[in-house]
Amino acid sequence: MLLCGIVDELERSDTKVPILSYFFCQATDRRLDNATAVLRGLIFMFVQQQPFLVSHIQAEHEIAGKSLFEGPNAWCALVNILRSMFDDERLDGAYIVVDALDECSTDQRKLLNFVLTTSSTYPRIMWLVSSRNWAQIENVLSGSTQAIELSLELNEDTISVAVKTYISIKVQELTRQNKYNEDERQDVKSFLESNAQDTFLWAALIFRELLEVNGWEVKDVLEEMPSGLEPLYARMMQHISSSRRARLCKEVLAVASVALRPLTLEEMSACVTGGPPILSHPKAWEDIVKSCGSFLTLRDNVIQFVHQSAKDFLVGHAKHEIYPSGVERSHYDIFERSLNTLMNTLHRDMYSLEDPAFSIEDLNSTPFPDPLATARYSCVHWVEHLVKSNTLSNNTALQNGGIVGRFLRVYYLYWLEASSLIRNMPEAQVSISRLETLLRNEVRPLFLSNGKCANPT
Repeated sequence: MLLCGIVDELERSDTKVPILSYFFCQATDRRLDNATAVLRGLIFMFVQQQPFLVSHIQAEHEIAGKSLFEGPNAWCALVNILRSMFDDERLDGAYIVVDALDECSTDQRKLLNFVLTTSSTYPRIMWLVSSRNWAQIENVLSGSTQAIELSLELNEDTISVAVKTYISIKVQELTRQNKYNEDERQDVKSFLESNAQDTFLWAALIFRELLEVNGWEVKDVLEEMPSGLEPLYARMMQHISSSRRARLCKEVLAVASVALRPLTLEEMSACVTGGPPILSHPKAWEDIVKSCGSFLTLRDNVIQFVHQSAKDFLVGHAKHEIYPSGVERSHYDIFERSLNTLMNTLHRDMYSLEDPAFSIEDLNSTPFPDPLATARYSCVHWVEHLVKSNTLSNNTALQNGGIVGRFLRVYYLYWLEASSLIRNMPEAQVSISRLETLLRNEVRPLFLSNGKCANPT
């Protein structure tokens, strides 16, 4: 909230602001949880605002080609690009904002060291970063002699004023919408101010709960509302468990928590059993997501956790409810459903391009409706879920006649075609390599034919 406000103020500023580049890390999305993605995003915004800086990308691109932003050496290449931009005399300066460093799960130390070194080397570059107060992050950033630290825990009064202002505005909205009288409005306002514990998220979640509550019943509802985030999450989980959609909602929460990136409604429908067909009941899936308490939110057809703390609660305190057979089983279920989705979806020439030599670079638009809409996630990540299932010694998926063998024999070329259509060939190559390693090193004894190895070589 604080960094969003600062970015908004800088963008509205009458004073000429140099480049403003920002990135918000998100641990629930693999595209936003790593240091390489942070630099990619920052560089993109640099070039957007100062097109002359693209020359620094072109110099590296001539050497590395398309792998510049994706390959194993991407981090080094991106560091060189950003440093060369910082060195460019035409650059007046830059404000760089990076939120939630604690949610940068991959190469976090590299990113911290880059921030530390560049902040002292380039006085025209101003870094503003945020994080939970984790010791490993504080220890690195404390090495800067020029850093100014702002601890929200030590500025409770200021935060309290901001939260109370937020509550006051939202109570006015609820009063207008639900037609509260003065006593009802005051009850809501007093309850929220007394129990928010200076937490925007808690207040926001309570407002969600009150959206459909009439004035005459609001006092009784408030008496059931706990203070603090974890008790609120526990109440939400209890409400889900007693609902008629309990099994379906818990499965949706399990899939969302182990998925390697946020899923679209179409992709979620392919990874969950028992729900309605997405093509004939698209609105039903929106209702299903809404039925998952307030753990999830839907933005532009993509299902996301309302906050990292919601996912932390589910995989910690509620793991026995959403993973009754263990998290590995959830990974295996997604793997199996992914292959079934692919086998029911893939066929030759998915986009009716007709010409086998058609270049993917010439594909300007995706067909509507997209025949791969439900299968995109499955196409990219089925191998990873197989690896993470960690149950290879006692399942039949990798045996002769198992689902993996059937898929590869019939649908392998269609899978490669689909991977190309969704511009995912680099990841498909990695998946093939991981699957080959898995078969060769760990599960080859499972490939039996009449009691003998089907292919001992």
